[in-house]
Amino acid sequence: MKHFLTLTFLLLATAVHATPNADKCEALWHQLTPQYLSANPTMAKFEELLQRWQQTAAECQNTGVYEYRLAVIYEKLGADEKADALFRQAAAIPSGYAHLPQLSILLRDLSQIMKKPGVKAEDFSQIEKGFDELVGKYNEWYAGFEHFARLEETLGKYDRAIELAKKAIELDPTNWSSYKVLTVAYTETGEHLRAIDASGEAMNLNKNLMADPKFMLALAMAYAESGQSPMSDQAVGILKKNAPGIEQTDVFIRVVKKIETVKAAKHP
Repeated sequence: MKHFLTLTFLLLATAVHATPNADKCEALWHQLTPQYLSANPTMAKFEELLQRWQQTAAECQNTGVYEYRLAVIYEKLGADEKADALFRQAAAIPSGYAHLPQLSILLRDLSQIMKKPGVKAEDFSQIEKGFDELVGKYNEWYAGFEHFARLEETLGKYDRAIELAKKAIELDPTNWSSYKVLTVAYTETGEHLRAIDASGEAMNLNKNLMADPKFMLALAMAYAESGQSPMSDQAVGILKKNAPGIEQTDVFIRVVKKIETVKAAKHP
């Protein structure tokens, strides 16, 4: 579930269309960030970017862009209170830019819930309501649907997850994360051939999924349930190769045992 804990660099880099002043400030952000945000930026680079953004973009205050980008930097630096305040400030500014900080707030609130012991499904009701409002208001923006689909799949609400993931893909056909959701959700709902089809699309877009335990074990189960034992074995083998040590984890042992039971029933 760690994909809920922080925003991805996709949100760091996403351009939006807002007011003329906001657009100008967004262009300034994209001029600055290549100097600091390499493939693996360090904390020192984020600190440099913080100073530069505060100095260079001071005229951008109250546009929503300045506050949101500043919040993202503080989030990466671990200054959670400052980040929270700025995300909420940015979300309140009517700049045509509010959808990104609104998503940030939902993800940060979600991360706080995930940290609590003994979390129950009903604890997520307010987050789900927030996502419903987000995708209702910004229904042409794929990322809201993508993150909502992830949440619903995690909560075991597979039919809703499928609906949301399909909408995210409709808006952005390169959205591998939503194809991953479809792979898992279709496996859980018994639509195994659809799960296999979705997995192919996902891996075509992101080869790194071949080291993702949740994804690969769902695929192995889909193959087993559809009577394709050799392909199921191959999926498990690929995961073991790409994620060394995975076979010692409880989830791997539990799911593989279930897969073997399914295979035995299909081929007595």
